[in-house]
Amino acid sequence: MESLDLQKSPIETPPNVFARVLIGDNLTGSFFSRGQFVLLDKGMDGGMKDGYLFGAFQDTDPVFQTQKLVEPQSKGQIKLVKVGKTYSVGYIVSNQEPIQV
Repeated sequence: MESLDLQKSPIETPPNVFARVLIGDNLTGSFFSRGQFVLLDKGMDGGMKDGYLFGAFQDTDPVFQTQKLVEPQSKGQIKLVKVGKTYSVGYIVSNQEPIQV
């Protein structure tokens, strides 16, 4: 089994590459923070690469589940540690507030 190298320097992510967090390493939880892993909805087919560093933003109203009239709010940073064809696994390297799924 291949081990993950969390010490590698992150790679700047192109500005046109976005992804959504689908679930975290605690399958019953919906809030995640530093030191946890999350599954993202895009992989190599979506332009993802190992080492990309993403800003995590809340851009959906949690009550109405809409993006209308919501100002994106920074939550933290996620570094991609494993990229598959259609998914990616990220490691939360920092967060100001919990990252919510």
